[in-house]
Amino acid sequence: RIGSHRPSSQEQPYLSSRHLISRLIDDSQQSFARTLASAASSLPDAAAKYRVRRGRHPPPGFETWYSLAQSYNAVIVEQFWDQICEDLEPLRGLTPPELRRRAQAAELVPRIRLQDGHVDVDDEEMGPHSKLDAWKAMLEELIRDGARFPNIRIDMAINTNNEPAVLVPWEEIQMLLLETRRVLPPAEDLTLNFSVPIGNNTSNSTTTTSSFDPEFLGPHLPPPSDGYLGPRPYRPYWSLVQPACPPSSAARKPPFNPILADIWQPQGHTDAAHSAPNLLLNRTRDHSGGYVGNWTKPTDICNMPWLQGLHGAFVAPDDIRTTQHMVPMFSGGGKLGVNNDILIPGLGDWNVSALVFDPTTSPVTTAWEKRNSKLYWRGPATGGKITRRNWCRLQRHRFVSMLNASHIHVADLNSGSANSSVRGVGPAGNFILPGEGVYEVEAQRNKRLSDWVRSWADVRFTEMECEDSSASPCAYFAEYFDLDENKAGDQAQQSYKYVAVLDGSGADDGGEFLRGLASGSVVLRASVYKDWKDARVWPWVHYVPLDNTFVDLYSVMAFFLGSSGGGSREGDGHDDMARRIAQEAGQWASKVLRREDMLLYLYRLVLEYARILDDSRERLGWAGDLV
Repeated sequence: RIGSHRPSSQEQPYLSSRHLISRLIDDSQQSFARTLASAASSLPDAAAKYRVRRGRHPPPGFETWYSLAQSYNAVIVEQFWDQICEDLEPLRGLTPPELRRRAQAAELVPRIRLQDGHVDVDDEEMGPHSKLDAWKAMLEELIRDGARFPNIRIDMAINTNNEPAVLVPWEEIQMLLLETRRVLPPAEDLTLNFSVPIGNNTSNSTTTTSSFDPEFLGPHLPPPSDGYLGPRPYRPYWSLVQPACPPSSAARKPPFNPILADIWQPQGHTDAAHSAPNLLLNRTRDHSGGYVGNWTKPTDICNMPWLQGLHGAFVAPDDIRTTQHMVPMFSGGGKLGVNNDILIPGLGDWNVSALVFDPTTSPVTTAWEKRNSKLYWRGPATGGKITRRNWCRLQRHRFVSMLNASHIHVADLNSGSANSSVRGVGPAGNFILPGEGVYEVEAQRNKRLSDWVRSWADVRFTEMECEDSSASPCAYFAEYFDLDENKAGDQAQQSYKYVAVLDGSGADDGGEFLRGLASGSVVLRASVYKDWKDARVWPWVHYVPLDNTFVDLYSVMAFFLGSSGGGSREGDGHDDMARRIAQEAGQWASKVLRREDMLLYLYRLVLEYARILDDSRERLGWAGDLV
């Protein structure tokens, strides 16, 4: 399957002398080298590569964009802008007048407006907002650096929540895609001239047309009309996710269709089969010794329907303001694979990039050989609206429990239990040990998993967060965890060879992934979200991808650290491979994840978006290299 590497009968862990991860690293290194070799060497080369990959001519302004990229000393690989085209393609299924009407819907606020070389924020009620201010500043910086935007009115509705906002059913997206065309008109038939500037001509203006209502669903989603979830004041977010999945996906097939509604039963009456350990057991059986091969896999939630009960984005999301209508909504940070938001670089990435790539502010990087061969993570116990009934389903809590030696010891003792409900389950009831036949971890086979994990895991919460208002907040899960309230931050991270980046509250990680890439450590990344920069970094070359259940966590760490002093296939680990990943991550991030690269991404996005807004979208294009 796409996105995972499954061992063949000749590659089973116990039978092969070469670890599957070694093969994944080699394959990914080769893929990265091939992609890097495709970098454009000139404006005509960049335009030609655009036409091959997109099936269209570049948008007007492409030559100015390329010139700015050169002045920024940017790496120009056409693949880096795949996310832009993926995000905008369904919008091409709407006619330009309809798209403009939706872009200016009264409820799509706040909004950034580009017109006549000026950038304005259209929101009288919101007032100052850090995200809006940052994105406005990015556009203004582009203009100062020489960017020239089309002389039309460009309305960019901004989603300032941490959660994505647009979630259109799959069938509707397919209907929109059927209306799109990829055409390459002869160069002489193209034009660089947009229609009369929007707002100056009523024939190309939305000011006199009827308004569009995106019908946003708020924090308490109304129950579906068929009532299949029964009477309650809200319905699960997964009930909106599922229709956005392809009919052929696991999410829309039994046993996960209909959705596991009892997970959200207000009184906690959940079927035992849908408890967190049992959903994790389902995932363990599915994996059969595989590892995440590329980032498509962990973000393909439609084929991981057990995550509806194993991740806060679905169990109890923080900020819900969702529309099921196709509207052009720009979101910073990330989104689920089924969301239809238009991604832009997040505020966290923007701020962190300025710190880590500026010699005057970046932390001093500790040499690899002076670092501890341990995994470090600190962070608050977030992940959604946490309650007594749902906390054991959240990603961060599962991660910390699985790296708590005391929790592992109890789970190991439970492995021989005749009671299947506790067999291999940790004391908090939020994880289950992978079966010994699934991954080869010498320490687990020798019944010393807890001691081994204790030797390298430095993982703790920094604060508790939950919906309680009692005198002892979060007492129902606080008893399982010790806090580290020092919040040492970047400097402490510099002492470790391995760091983890996990999902928190919402899709924006606050720049933590970028910070990790630049830290000189190996980043272990687990997330359900897609990001604007995913096409720029390679798993197993620049970071280590993890399954969101963490079923592969022990085996991944055993590969790099070893777990038996050289007596098994893991041997003494693969420190040299880890060092290479850490070093290549920092070097590569400093070339393709700078503020300049974010500006180029945003510039390219606006040029593409402006073209599809215009009545002449099919004839608008740059072909200066062909005439």
